[in-house]
Amino acid sequence: MDWAKAVAVHRGWAKLTLWVLEGNTRARDFYAATGWQLEGKTKNDSIGGLQVVEVRYMWHQKA
Repeated sequence: MDWAKAVAVHRGWAKLTLWVLEGNTRARDFYAATGWQLEGKTKNDSIGGLQVVEVRYMWHQKA
């Protein structure tokens, strides 16, 4: 995760976004622990024919 953030900073990207399954608490805990913040947006999706809800996380480059 540190490498990905460093690449983003090097490329001048001020923010990154990702979507994660709402019920995937392990992944959500990981993202929160590595500086990502729950943004509040949700979307419905289909994975292998199963309907799922995803939530969006954002990471902002520190000034």
